Amino acid sequence: MALSSRGGILAAVALALGITACSDGESQRAAAPPRLKPEMLATTAPGPQMACVTEADLLQAITHSVKGEKSKFAGMFQNFSCMQLPQTQKYRILSVKSTTIEFTHASNTTETVGMWADISALEPDGSIR
Repeated sequence: MALSSRGGILAAVALALGITACSDGESQRAAAPPRLKPEMLATTAPGPQMACVTEADLLQAITHSVKGEKSKFAGMFQNFSCMQLPQTQKYRILSVKSTTIEFTHASNTTETVGMWADISALEPDGSIR
C-alpha cells in the first residue's frame, strides 16, 4: 500500500484503529474531500481521525500502521506524539500540502505552529477567519 495514496493512508489508519467496512468485495474509493485552504475554519470529519505533533510524527504513525506495527502505532498515542481528534471541536487551518494539513484550535488566534493530520481528517465548516 503506497503511503502517498490518500486512500492508502486512510485504510492504514482505519486498520490500525480497528475500523472495518462492509463491501461486496469490490474496492471502493473514498470521495475526494472538499478543498481546505489556509485560515479556513474546519471541523473533524466523520469517524475516528488522528493528528500528530509534527508532520514527521504523522508520517511515522502512518508507516507503523501500514507495516502492521500495532504496538509502535499505539505507542505514538501513549507518548502523546499523536492523538485522536474530538468530533466537537473547530480548527483553523494553518497550511495545506498535497496530503497533509497543519492546523490549530480555532480559538488560538495567534498560534502559527499546529498539529498535523491527513488532509481528509478535517472538513470545511464554510467560514474563513
